[in-house]
Formats: sequence, C-alpha cells, structure tokens
Amino acid sequence: MSIEFIQAAATALFSPRLEIVKTTPVGGGCIHELFRIETKTGREFAVKIAKGQHANAMLSAELAGLSAIADTNSVRTPRVDGIWQSPDGNSAVMFLEWIEPGRRSIDFGERLATALANLHQSPSFDGRFGFSANNFIGSSEQFNSWSDSWVEFWRDRRLLPQLNMAKSRGAGRELLDAGHRVADRLDRWLDDDRPSSVLIHGDLWSGNVLADSKGDPVLIDPAVYYSSCETELGMTTLFGDFGESFLQEYLRLSPLADGWEDRVTIYRLYHLLNHFNLFGSSHESGCLEIVKRLAS
Repeated sequence: MSIEFIQAAATALFSPRLEIVKTTPVGGGCIHELFRIETKTGREFAVKIAKGQHANAMLSAELAGLSAIADTNSVRTPRVDGIWQSPDGNSAVMFLEWIEPGRRSIDFGERLATALANLHQSPSFDGRFGFSANNFIGSSEQFNSWSDSWVEFWRDRRLLPQLNMAKSRGAGRELLDAGHRVADRLDRWLDDDRPSSVLIHGDLWSGNVLADSKGDPVLIDPAVYYSSCETELGMTTLFGDFGESFLQEYLRLSPLADGWEDRVTIYRLYHLLNHFNLFGSSHESGCLEIVKRLAS
C-alpha cells in the first residue's frame, strides 16, 4: 500500500495535517497489512490496513475489543487514534499508538499470567455470555448475541457456525458427523450452571502478545466476548507458546474447577475448526482427533 494512500487517511483523520515522512512494513500479521509510520513532527504510529468488503467492520470490531480491554485497567493495549474508510469502501485504515517493542524477559510468562488473571477478575457485564456486537476471529465472523445459557452459547454461537462453515469448505463426513454429536451432547462436559462470565481476549496466541520497552505484556488483535475464563486457555494451550510457568502462575492466581482440562479441549476445538476454515485441510486431522475422542 502506497505512502500516498496512508497520507490520505492521515489527512482525513488528523487536524492539523499530519505529514508522513517514512513508512516501514511490520511483519507478523496474516490478514492485514501493518506499517510503522514516522511523521514530520517525530510522532510515530502503527498503521493497520484492511481490505475487502468487511474491512471497516473488522477494524471497528478490533477497536471495540481494544477499548473493552483497556476499560478494565488490567493490561496494556495500544490506543486507537482513528479509523478511516476509503471512498470506494474496499479498504480501511486504523491509526494506533506505536509501542516500541522490548524483549520478553525470563519472567514474561508470569507477567502475562498476572495480567490475564487481572483481566479475567475484572467486573463482568451482567453475567450473560456474548458481546455487544459480532466481531471476527481471524477473518471469520464470530457470533456474539447474548445468551443466559453457557451450553447454548458454546453450541449455537461457536461450534455449530464453525461446523457449518467447515461443511462448505469441504470437510469430511467423519469430522462433520462426530462434530455434531459433540455439539448435541455438550452438557456432558459443560455444566450449564452459569460459570462466571468474564471478559476474555478471545484469540490469545503468541503473535497477539507484545512485550513493551519495560518487558510488560501488551495485548493486540482481540476477539473479545464475555465468557468462561477457561475458554481463553483453549487458545493459549494450543498456539500460545507462553511456557509452563505461564500456565502454573495463571492457575495459582485464578484456580479452575476440577475437569478444566477436558473442558479446555472443547474450547480448543473451536480454534482448530476455525483454522481449518481459514487455512485448509492441514488442520482437519487435529479437529478429527478431538471430536472422535469426545464423541466416543
């Protein structure tokens, strides 16, 4: 994306005019483009560019998620300075606070566990499960309409949409049949006694956590909703790579009820199905392994 395009967005968003003197691509994202920009005044930003018909919706959902986390005062997130949609509606640009990256210290896992436990212990919305609007998990829409039933929420807003998408993506009959059996029998594993509803990041893998210049964790790219705190571990134990010290410290600060490992397997399934739907058949065997074990 050209510097002229980013400059057009900056001109529309900022007054007095923000003059960009340098743009540097930043790696790591697999859905959007990300740049570090420097301005004539020395002010720096991270600029994210989304493309396609859902570009503005995706960045707006990210803003809502970052704001919700920031409101808990539990863990740092980048400040959002504005979103601009291109005149043709096919692109959107978000200007965020540039956070100078630091190194992950030897105790980074424990620091992240503390921040996450604080996030999960912040006051809940009203005890229900969901969020004020749908958002995105990767580029897949994530359905967040409110529910009083945890089993209903996880079946109807999480597993079934992913299974339906997997069918359209060519998933095998064995995976689909076993997946639907798991969805139909969720109450075998998930007690519908209304677990505590807390705000979670929702997509917490290593690529969505930064270390700032002080070595403290910064959360980016959320897919937030109000949920059981155990669902967060579905992703952190799948692609998190935060180390055993992270998990042990989290469990010390936020003890979980017996059987949490089995429940986390079901929450992990959601993310594996989404990876199948986003990235293809290489993830089908992981999905099938879980659903066959649960369905048996």
